[in-house]
Amino acid sequence: MIHRHLKGQTWSLMAIESLLERGKLRDWQNFGWSLKDDPELALAALRVADGPVDEGSAELARALIFHVYPQLRQKNVGYKKKRGQEGFS
Repeated sequence: MIHRHLKGQTWSLMAIESLLERGKLRDWQNFGWSLKDDPELALAALRVADGPVDEGSAELARALIFHVYPQLRQKNVGYKKKRGQEGFS
């Protein structure tokens, strides 16, 4: 993704947020290719996906991440806490 917050080949949290808010197909393809070699990117993207971003894009990011790193799904990493669970009311 060509973005002012994308430094070299490294995805910053701001670049991930921009992807989730307004990424085009090519941006998503680049993100998917970057995921293969960067488990830290996967964890960072899961954190951003739990923030105030478009939920449809957040779900797409989670699907890509869990496809590449299925062990993260097993650990239930990257999901928002739902109201009424985990002490929320």
